[in-house]
Amino acid sequence: FVLGQTLGPELSPVERALLASTLRMARVVGVRDYWSVGFALSLGISHHRIFYQVDDAMFLAEEPISTEKVGMELGKHQEPWIAVTIAPFVDIRREQQLLRVIACQLAQISEATGMRLAFIPHVAAPPNQYVQSDVYFAQELSKHVQAPLPAVVLDVYMARQVKWLTSQASLVISSRYHPIIFGLGATVPVFGIYRDDYTRVKVRGALAHAGLQHCSMDLEECSEGRLTDAVLAIWRERERI
Repeated sequence: FVLGQTLGPELSPVERALLASTLRMARVVGVRDYWSVGFALSLGISHHRIFYQVDDAMFLAEEPISTEKVGMELGKHQEPWIAVTIAPFVDIRREQQLLRVIACQLAQISEATGMRLAFIPHVAAPPNQYVQSDVYFAQELSKHVQAPLPAVVLDVYMARQVKWLTSQASLVISSRYHPIIFGLGATVPVFGIYRDDYTRVKVRGALAHAGLQHCSMDLEECSEGRLTDAVLAIWRERERI
């Protein structure tokens, strides 16, 4: 049984042949996005064995965290906040302009909604590999966020705790996959950001399960200043969503 997969979207001829021969041995091929359904069919997998599913993490049990441990008063005043998870998309040492553009728009969203930004990192890395670290990237990004309510960068928590944290947010903005899944599972409005074909397939594929694939944007469009209006449009439709 193969479950909860994204296939491709780009494979070499050798990789494609190897994947096809492997998946033909499976009784069930579970794929989590509509692109992968078509990809599996193109590999010669019978549609009777293809299972179009949501990601397995949708059903992960939550583990609450005390507000003291989190380091922000989520429960004390019940103030709404925005969960933000942005994967490192530039080398901070060489590219600051795009960082500032994204940070400026996040600040605009925070001010327009009256909500604090809380960065929830999903990936940690050793200090000498900071380019891969959500924590380091969030810290650098938050320095450029000039908003009435200061942004908060949380620690890296275990998956069940992160799912609970995400469920407490009023809005999710993410370029990573699982914050989108966790947000959808908690019926929190979600906006996804992608930067290549692989992340586009995953982000839009996850949102498509709720009919919300339009709640997403390419990083290039974000760099052109389109993120603020797109997210605020989703925020205005939050009750319907």
